[in-house]
Amino acid sequence: MASGGAGGPSPHDTMVDEGEVDALSREELVERARALQSVLRIARSVVGTETLDELAERFVEAVAAYTRFPAVVVLRYLPDREGYEIVAQRGFDESKFPPRAILPAKGSLTGLAVERREILTTEDIEHDARVTPNVREALAANQYTSGACVPLIYDGEVLGSFNLIYPRGTAIGVTERRMLGALGTWLGVAMAQRIAAARERDLETQARRAQQLESLGVLAGGIAHDFNNLLTGIVGNIELARVLAEDARDTRGSKLLSDALGAASRATALVTQLLTFSRGGAPTRKATEELGGIIREVAAFACRGTSVLCEIEIVEPLGVAEVDLGQIGQVIQNLVLNACQASSSGATVNVRARREGRGAEGDWIVIEVVDAGRGIPAEHLPRIFEPFFTIRAGGTGLGLAVSHSIVRRHGGRLSVKSEVGRGTHVVVELPGADVRVAAAPIEAPPAGPFSGRALVMDDDRTVRDIAVLLLERLGFEVTAAHHGAEALDLATQAAADGRPFRVALLDLTIVGGLGGAEIAGDLRNLNQGIRLIVSTGYAPEGAADIWDAHLNKPYHLEQLSSAVERALSA
Repeated sequence: MASGGAGGPSPHDTMVDEGEVDALSREELVERARALQSVLRIARSVVGTETLDELAERFVEAVAAYTRFPAVVVLRYLPDREGYEIVAQRGFDESKFPPRAILPAKGSLTGLAVERREILTTEDIEHDARVTPNVREALAANQYTSGACVPLIYDGEVLGSFNLIYPRGTAIGVTERRMLGALGTWLGVAMAQRIAAARERDLETQARRAQQLESLGVLAGGIAHDFNNLLTGIVGNIELARVLAEDARDTRGSKLLSDALGAASRATALVTQLLTFSRGGAPTRKATEELGGIIREVAAFACRGTSVLCEIEIVEPLGVAEVDLGQIGQVIQNLVLNACQASSSGATVNVRARREGRGAEGDWIVIEVVDAGRGIPAEHLPRIFEPFFTIRAGGTGLGLAVSHSIVRRHGGRLSVKSEVGRGTHVVVELPGADVRVAAAPIEAPPAGPFSGRALVMDDDRTVRDIAVLLLERLGFEVTAAHHGAEALDLATQAAADGRPFRVALLDLTIVGGLGGAEIAGDLRNLNQGIRLIVSTGYAPEGAADIWDAHLNKPYHLEQLSSAVERALSA
């Protein structure tokens, strides 16, 4: 029997046995003909349906219309829940059997029918121990006393069951049992087809989403690179102006400039989120035992200033995790902020963390953020990780997308369950590390004003000029180049003059020219003592060992001084 364009068994195959025809009475033939007609009508009613939900809805409507059974339900088996989900039903009290409710598999007549792979019936639901007690009670309230469970199996896979309920005194005969068997065989095939189609659509959606994220990654990287250069100029000029104001003891001017630096830092945070989608957004992972402290600190801070209470429960010890603490802190902040914004005044957001041993999978660190807020509509759940998709007024649509990307790059998983009016439950799972954390070295204090020659290479004039001014402020004699070839020429001349560069601050990417990575080796060949600092908007991928220090754009004078100190100490 065809369904939705795909092949399936014909109802005739199980309804008629030609060897029995001669022995049947006229009444029996009429009964079989009516049963076969019912099967055909039901099959025709669902032809053309595309989804499992639509198939189930049409099926229960047709069974109610073309048979004598007053109540019918289609159940889908969910292995991970060890139960059966109500997909569609007719004739039941929806308050007791709501859509998507889960009925237990174990200790139920349905579970037994599926286990035996045969139709099971009962003529006394109220006293049949094979029927789950709460189901018995609910059906008795409808005065239903008899029922049948028809397993739905295709190619050895259990798909579910469809169950029929009917009043006492109307037992199922041989012909009706054959009819139900034919319907079960046909519905199993139809369900398998639609489940397979849904899985294929999900895979296509995931592939399309991955392509979108890749395209956005390229776009985000380009935007963030240019924006970081602008911010570097802004931050650098403000920083120098603040230092000059402090030198002149202008406390009011210094305060205003410090506030401006704070605003620039918030802009930097937005660039950081965009960079998560670019290839440069890879985490800089280090073994740490500080994850619990970061969770506490960030979760408490995210709820500060709101009317929402944040309850934090961390089962110590969380142990060691190899993570980028900055990025994981960003994930916690995004999730807790979302929970606070979805919650009503006076509500509570719960943040929990624990370490779980999972046998062959090793240890995992599980972080949960739970709220009882407005929830996410079911139709929006498939899109929540899409960049710029939001259902909240004033939202950027980046929080969950960024968090998902960060967790995935850490080798972890992020999942969301939500129900409108009941809240949202977000789970972050990160692989635990089986390593020891080395004691932090005692760092020597900064050496104070620096001396010697420094080389700056950056294709953005504003960034280049700011870097020169800041390095001069630190005590260096500075020479600037706008691309790699010019930087190599300057380094060659400096070595020939006997006045080589002590430090080189190099931009990683140069539009239309050689970047820092391309000239690093040549600079070292010219001058073995040179110290190389890469200046970029993200952690450089690839051969990180070629750099003596890394400096994120935009940067302050203190951050530049610290990077120079690290490079000279390398």
